[in-house]
Amino acid sequence: MYEPSHFKVEDRDALHGVIRAYPLAIVAAGADGLLADPEPFIAAQARGIVGIEIEIASIIGKFKLSQNRQDADRLGVLNGLSADSETESQAMAGLVKTYGFGHPA
Repeated sequence: MYEPSHFKVEDRDALHGVIRAYPLAIVAAGADGLLADPEPFIAAQARGIVGIEIEIASIIGKFKLSQNRQDADRLGVLNGLSADSETESQAMAGLVKTYGFGHPA
């Protein structure tokens, strides 16, 4: 592949540093070193985004309270939540206790 000398980057560590710092940017070598500009990339991607609107007729929820985990894992979740004094943690502990070990009788 042809690579014009003015685009050639010798310092690969610098190039990788810029790419890590600006992962969505177009990186180019300029007179002042490496330049990272995310705007062209974002503008190009935005042209491909299509918005849709969907009417939701119903939603069905499901409790995910560690039911699929081993007993030791469920007890660890329950003990961890129970040890936390936050109201939300206590509420979740109650739900795990009630539903995480099977449905109540």
